[in-house]
Amino acid sequence: RVRSTRADDWVRTDQLAKLSLEVRVTGGRYLAMEDRDGRKLRVDLSELSENPHVVELFLSAVRRACSRGLAMNKGTAKELGFLP
Repeated sequence: RVRSTRADDWVRTDQLAKLSLEVRVTGGRYLAMEDRDGRKLRVDLSELSENPHVVELFLSAVRRACSRGLAMNKGTAKELGFLP
């Protein structure tokens, strides 16, 4: 699980339903996640990629979620290395 900025919100990466890349005009790049229970979270990609072990664990959760019907557009899939 990844904790959001709200004290009572969590996103369960093993239950991801939607995942999308958000690119801000300020240059920030974020992954917006939503799990099956409707919890939402945005994570800065630069922070996520700081630790290779965390990245691999996250991508493993995304792979499992894809097999369960995760909604992800091509841009997001490409950014995460699922498309060439």
